Amino acid sequence: MRFAFTNSVWQQSTVQVHVRGNNLFGSQYQCKLPLKTQLPSEIAAAAFRSFKERYSWNTKVRADTVRSIELSPKDSVEQLTLFDNVQHRMAMEKVQDALEGIRGRFGKSAISYACLMGNLKMPTDGRDKVKMPGLMYRFSNIFCFMSVL
Repeated sequence: MRFAFTNSVWQQSTVQVHVRGNNLFGSQYQCKLPLKTQLPSEIAAAAFRSFKERYSWNTKVRADTVRSIELSPKDSVEQLTLFDNVQHRMAMEKVQDALEGIRGRFGKSAISYACLMGNLKMPTDGRDKVKMPGLMYRFSNIFCFMSVL
């Protein structure tokens, strides 16, 4: 799962999940986070929890989208409780920033989760490549060739 607001100046306080079934009808679920965050693990956990609690399995899931709403600047103040582990959250943010720095320097696949390294059962015959239809595809190759010259 990749998040656009990682290593940025924004934090989110609400997660919204949109689920589309195989009948092409969709539904949305929102949940408020206890603390503002930009950590993908916390956002994903809140989204999955919201999905599990509210989705009725009348149809199979065709697609889902997780997005953040109610954004606020990262340096804005926030009320903490005595039970919040601030040092752990700061350490996790530093780790996430380091991971994003490595991905930015060496490419998106430089660091990945170990569970994604196995057999993903994804096609390797090139059917995931998208070609532009008709003349647009032919002309785009010509323009690319001419721009190289």
